Amino acid sequence: ITDIRTTVFLFCLLFASTDTTASTRRTISNKSNTLLEKSFDNNSMKKIGKQTKTGISSDVIKGRKKLPEQKDVIGACMDWLNNPAKVMKWMDRFDLETMLREGGGLIRISNAFPPHVAEGILKLLEEIREEDWNVTEADRDPSTNNIVHRFWSTKQARGLPEVVRALSVLLPGRLNAFSAGKYERQNHIEPHDDRAYTDVRMDDGTMVTCSRDIAVVYYLTKDWKAEFGGELVDVETGDRYVPEFNSIVAFSVPRYHEVTAVTADRPRHSIF
Repeated sequence: ITDIRTTVFLFCLLFASTDTTASTRRTISNKSNTLLEKSFDNNSMKKIGKQTKTGISSDVIKGRKKLPEQKDVIGACMDWLNNPAKVMKWMDRFDLETMLREGGGLIRISNAFPPHVAEGILKLLEEIREEDWNVTEADRDPSTNNIVHRFWSTKQARGLPEVVRALSVLLPGRLNAFSAGKYERQNHIEPHDDRAYTDVRMDDGTMVTCSRDIAVVYYLTKDWKAEFGGELVDVETGDRYVPEFNSIVAFSVPRYHEVTAVTADRPRHSIF
């Protein structure tokens, strides 16, 4: 897909670089942690650094972290997502650009979020009402660079902005676009390279052409098997990536890949 600005591309996770200078980019990157912290609400900021008198967090007993108790899964997930110190400490483990450079341009990250957070995010997606999902589809049309694709997506989901904010820590200072995705039986995307260009209006009103350079898919379906379809296939190598719960597949753009047709009678959830 090379020019579908209102369909597939706007529903893929997009990390874009603008035509700014290198010095400007460094400035943006240096300020990113401060900006990310400011994006969290004041109440969550007050939670930073809370410890017991012994200096050991109260959720650690005899070296083992306790699972959330007396709290629903979504509530525990949202508490974590709204704690900037926890989010940035966790996500800072992943130097995505270095990992991609050393991994040949495509990598998989297992355990992308703490287990209880991933459980909460999955529950949030599962609770999205059917009427809130939007079908994204097109037939093959060489004149518009369209390829055959069909899946469901939405940007209107409880908790999605908080998940997006956490994922943005992977590449601070970059523009990004995220959606929740759902693939049902026969949903798929033909081979494409994720290349996309779009004009973005900056805070000062100027328009800057931005290009996609890294794509990320966060998988959230449990116990998925290869025979269920819905695999990401790297056309360049032939490698196939079966969706793995709480994992991220990231790749440099352009890179030809496809999503095989789902054959199971259960949905495959992701954020991409």
